[in-house]
Amino acid sequence: MDFERAFNDVWHHISRRFRRRRRQTFLRMFPPEEFRTIIDLGGIVSHWSDEGWKVTVLNLMPQESDRCRVIVGDGRSTGFADCSFDLAYSNSAIEHVGSWSAQQAFANELQRIGKAVYCQTPNRWFPVEVHYIALLVHWYPKLLRNYFVARYLTAWGWLARPDRAKVQEYADGVNLLTCGELRQLFPGCEIQKEKCFGVTKSIIAVRGAHTTGFHVH
Repeated sequence: MDFERAFNDVWHHISRRFRRRRRQTFLRMFPPEEFRTIIDLGGIVSHWSDEGWKVTVLNLMPQESDRCRVIVGDGRSTGFADCSFDLAYSNSAIEHVGSWSAQQAFANELQRIGKAVYCQTPNRWFPVEVHYIALLVHWYPKLLRNYFVARYLTAWGWLARPDRAKVQEYADGVNLLTCGELRQLFPGCEIQKEKCFGVTKSIIAVRGAHTTGFHVH
């Protein structure tokens, strides 16, 4: 449908803009000449280009890559030794691992296996929910378990046309965090804030970066 194509084009353009800015900041914080080995927990291989890092991508989903080492595994228990990598990295994954205890396990693993840490996740208090592409409804999580709300009052519902089982599955798969909760999960990290029109869109736990102490605008 023309509406679906137009909506996706606009949303992907906005998302690419934010990803590009975030990547530029990331390159300043973790230059390849200083952080050679990276493990990406819950990531995808297409996220990484050939900029000099040696990247291991660990995900429950099988992937193929000629640039990255790919492992099928659970980010909550990787089996790697302490400080195995210069950087333990995760981008928009911790909100998908499950309950608070599962998020604790995931955060602990990032901090254990990485000499440095980078973990980004959407901010629960940003008014737009990036998975549903909807305004405000995620501030009341029970609403997103309501079939009518998820199906007809979110862009995801209009585009994906989920049935009732898919609505429940999707709601179970997203557990957004606040800045305070991310600070609890990463007590030894600095919490940085990525802004959109002055409002915190994403929050990032950082440890051991080349440049810290600034907000991402």
